[in-house]
Amino acid sequence: MPGCDVHQSITHLVFEKICNDPPFSKYGEELYKLINNEFLEILIESVCDPDHQPDRVSQLYEYCICDGKEVDADTCKEILTKKEELQKSLFEASPEEKKYIERKLKSIPSCTQKREQRTYPAKHHGGTNIKLWWYYVYSASKLCLRGTKESAREGMKKLARALHYAQDGPISRQLNINGVLGTYTASNDELHDIYEKKLSQIIEQELNNFDIETAIHEGVNLALNEKPFIYSKSLQHYEISMSEAMKSMFKFTAYTFIKFIQLIDYVQKEKENLLKQYKTYKMIETSGYAVVLIPLFLILVSPTITNLITWTTLSGSLMIFISQLLINRIKPAICILRDEVHCRNYVKNDILTDRIKKEVKTITIQYLPVL
Repeated sequence: MPGCDVHQSITHLVFEKICNDPPFSKYGEELYKLINNEFLEILIESVCDPDHQPDRVSQLYEYCICDGKEVDADTCKEILTKKEELQKSLFEASPEEKKYIERKLKSIPSCTQKREQRTYPAKHHGGTNIKLWWYYVYSASKLCLRGTKESAREGMKKLARALHYAQDGPISRQLNINGVLGTYTASNDELHDIYEKKLSQIIEQELNNFDIETAIHEGVNLALNEKPFIYSKSLQHYEISMSEAMKSMFKFTAYTFIKFIQLIDYVQKEKENLLKQYKTYKMIETSGYAVVLIPLFLILVSPTITNLITWTTLSGSLMIFISQLLINRIKPAICILRDEVHCRNYVKNDILTDRIKKEVKTITIQYLPVL
């Protein structure tokens, strides 16, 4: 929910407003250059895809059971490491020491590491699915910058999925129904078909009375007041009021379009500078590793020059550290231009992965996009 026709109407209306209305014409020109008639058709056709081709989420739960109690992974690691060290020390211990070590080992809890994995469809409602939304905006801009028709078509499919998440997010996952016996909370799963139909009807009926322009203006300004690679946490808010949900649907659709333009515009303008910085990073990193390898040669030639070996190792390590600081600063932008292994890892580990602690469990959340 909402219905496919609503997703398509909102997408088309916001696109038309940004491209044709004078208040937005500055951004509309850039948007229309990227999304002409052919690509707009693909965009609108694809905006419903997440409903019948759902993205998925995998959650890995890691914790320990120590003497029947759940223990967090860090505590468990400490216990297991201590146990392993004591067991190793048994081999070289005297008979008296062995008795002491064996007593210590008996006092250490018996621990078993646990890993549980669950996979399920990605959420759409109750706040925008920010990880998948950002992944699709980021990936769409990357594809459109390649400059080929085929990559631009794929980019439109990804942008469409970002727009879908932006439009679904503001809708609450549950409704409070007040009655004579109290308040009943019904989930969208229970009322999915009814809610989808009614929401679609309300949006269609109210569209002509709704102040679309103000909502779009708010979305445009929200994006323009941010740096390109920063996104608003307000995307994660949701509304119980239907009118407020409608407003946010238009607002975040406009925000998504402008964020998409922002990324492309920034990378195009900064391309030369980004590539220079990337070249500097590679040079410093390569030099650092080369300097770190020198001590290995020096040890073979003259093991006595320990000061020189120490300083050489420190210098090389410092160069590698500086190179990592540099690449981390430019990585979001340079990875739109390039496709090295560290860029693929950036998308997988930084954009599509979350790690949280819940009581004693460490939860690794891995988003699994269809595209």
